[in-house]
Amino acid sequence: MRPNLTVMFLLYCLAIPAWTQTARQERTLNLPAGASVEEATISRAGNLVAAICSDRAVRVWSARSGELLRTIADNKEPSAVQFSYDEHLLAVAYEIVAYEKGEIKLFDVSSWEVRRDFADGPPVYWMTFSPDGRHLAGGADLGAYAWDIAAGKKANISPPFGGSASSVFSPDGKWVASADPDGFVRVYDPNTGTLHTATALRAR
Repeated sequence: MRPNLTVMFLLYCLAIPAWTQTARQERTLNLPAGASVEEATISRAGNLVAAICSDRAVRVWSARSGELLRTIADNKEPSAVQFSYDEHLLAVAYEIVAYEKGEIKLFDVSSWEVRRDFADGPPVYWMTFSPDGRHLAGGADLGAYAWDIAAGKKANISPPFGGSASSVFSPDGKWVASADPDGFVRVYDPNTGTLHTATALRAR
């Protein structure tokens, strides 16, 4: 029996007790013998699934049919994977030298050609696209950054002491907010890395 990745589709989710919430298996995605999934993401429209597998390959499936669409095997260690909002791009981050050097490749989902390559910083372990597809943010313990995809420019959005836990863009893509380990949420201009606001979160 081959290992597989099961996509679960949440049918309905309301503010009611957990035992009344219902989910059903939607599709089973097969993996090669001996391979397992280490990290996975599904596109916003629910059409595509991408996974980092234990054999160092990134695999992309159709969530509708379960068909394997692409296997990306660069003989590098993938560290994060994310789709753009419109499903046109797939970002794959690689750890080239542990904790020191990383690379991000943006693949065109229609052709699987590399649209953009960012290889000028430490590895990242999370990524997020802006809704308009103009920017990509990513980071880890050592730092966080925002890239202008068209121009290829990078802005530092790290807090003073290091990296961020995660980031999210505003709906219009003009701002990127980071959740930082010191309990602050910082909002930056993704084009310049200029800090706009910093708000401390306090427990109630």
